[in-house]
Amino acid sequence: MRAIWFVLLGILVGIFLMLTVPALDRWTGVTLAPSTKVLILFAVSGAFGGVLGAIQLTDIPTLIRSPLSAHWNPFRAYNVMLGLIVSSLGGIGGAVAAMLVMALDNKIEFDKVTCAIGEKNKLVYIGMGTVAGFIGFKLLGKIAERVGTWLQIKDEVKRQVERSASEERKRADELVAAITKGISAQVPNARPAAISDAVTALEKVRTDAPDNRTVAMMLSWFYADTEPKNPQKSVIILTETLAAMKSRGTEAAEHVADILYNRACFQYRLAEAAQGAEKDKLRELVYKDLEESVRLRPDNARDAVEEPEDFASMKAEDRFRKLTATVALEIPPAHNPVG
Repeated sequence: MRAIWFVLLGILVGIFLMLTVPALDRWTGVTLAPSTKVLILFAVSGAFGGVLGAIQLTDIPTLIRSPLSAHWNPFRAYNVMLGLIVSSLGGIGGAVAAMLVMALDNKIEFDKVTCAIGEKNKLVYIGMGTVAGFIGFKLLGKIAERVGTWLQIKDEVKRQVERSASEERKRADELVAAITKGISAQVPNARPAAISDAVTALEKVRTDAPDNRTVAMMLSWFYADTEPKNPQKSVIILTETLAAMKSRGTEAAEHVADILYNRACFQYRLAEAAQGAEKDKLRELVYKDLEESVRLRPDNARDAVEEPEDFASMKAEDRFRKLTATVALEIPPAHNPVG
């Protein structure tokens, strides 16, 4: 019967500790941090659950019926106590593992003002710790596996973020380099090789930045002004850029206005080379883009009037005059929508 008394004593001690731990700082005079209290609640209740788990595996009726001399002796009592200690340690491990999962899921709560543990939460932690301690080593193994998987996922996400950041920096450097090449190739009498190199670089970065205004404007003018001149290609590039801006939510009014102005310039070139109904259709597209450009950015009307090569044959038309009649000529031309 000696071991049974040990078991009963362990249960009573566990119950006593769980009842007194919530008020530990009051009867010890030591103020404990809330996180320390939570740890103690889980550990003590986990140890208690571990002892219960060990008792649950014990054939109590057989032990009670067994003669003392046949079944119990000091060495067996020591083994029983060792088993209870090991079970309580497993219970503590299971309870702490459960605490870890609750902490990761933000289920461990403190008062927002005092950081104290609510009375209801104390009961929840004691109950959770006891149940986790009762399962003990089984729960510890499962949670260890779960945490290992979580850490692997965390490392993979970290690597992906670092890889994305590195790729983003690389794309930004390539964008700056391409625009720099474009600026260098815009000088008068630029070498054809420099222009070709700039176009290649700009086309490459346009894949990752289809909504970039500067890249689109540079490319469109290179295609329109460099032999073999291809204003139709320029119209396509600017149309694709407007669509990319819309899909990515990067439609700045002034950027859209400038792209529309430049597309009107290229459509005007196509109209000048066309005949009959096709010419009329293209001129209508010119007016449509130009009117929307001026509506979004009235300053662009000044450029339409003052740039000699822009819309030259249309400037005498009543529709063009009406479109540009409100140009405030007293405002200095601080903006050039071309480039």
